[in-house]
Amino acid sequence: MIQVVISPQSLLETGIKVEKVDNLRLFKFTEELQSHLEIC
Repeated sequence: MIQVVISPQSLLETGIKVEKVDNLRLFKFTEELQSHLEIC
């Protein structure tokens, strides 16, 4: 079993984009984070 630890603060800075639509906050992964998650 492989455990991956990712610092939430680093995700907010480089890996997650947050957009506000109406009263909702939506997020999506950046291409950089997505490729990193696929490799792990």
